[in-house]
Amino acid sequence: MTGLNISVSYKGLDFSTFFFGSHGNDIFNGVKIFTDFPQLFKGGLSKDAALNSWTPTNTNTKVPRLENASSFSTTGAINSYYLDKGSYLRNKSMVLGYTLPNKKIAALGIDKIRIYVQAANLFTVTKYKGLDPELQSSDPNNASQTINGASNSFGIDYGNYPHTAQFLVGVNVNF
Repeated sequence: MTGLNISVSYKGLDFSTFFFGSHGNDIFNGVKIFTDFPQLFKGGLSKDAALNSWTPTNTNTKVPRLENASSFSTTGAINSYYLDKGSYLRNKSMVLGYTLPNKKIAALGIDKIRIYVQAANLFTVTKYKGLDPELQSSDPNNASQTINGASNSFGIDYGNYPHTAQFLVGVNVNF
């Protein structure tokens, strides 16, 4: 895990950003069970499985053969097909602000006014093929996912909702 905070200011302007990431880990992409094997879940098929599956004429692929029935070679055993590189770098927060000069607001009885825009989860750099490499931990109260009270699902993607970009505009006023 790594993190980096950067903060600069000049006169009334201020800028800060926070990066967070992880390097060298693999993720078990459990979502592939439902998106790449239609014999288990008839609700959909990933583009990769539909267009890039192994066939006698397409042998240079990592995607297993597309089959209608379960077999040991496809869904019968967990294997390395489900492992994806989980390294990522995410911009968790970026803030740009401006503080109005005291001379202009002192007559109004205001000590400080700061206007800012903030973005959260602005971008993520990753090769992970799932929705989000920043996995959320499982519910620690769920006994089926804990061992002696500790989560045993770290590194497993169960299809958590991804961290979405968020934008905020604000004003801070001090009297």
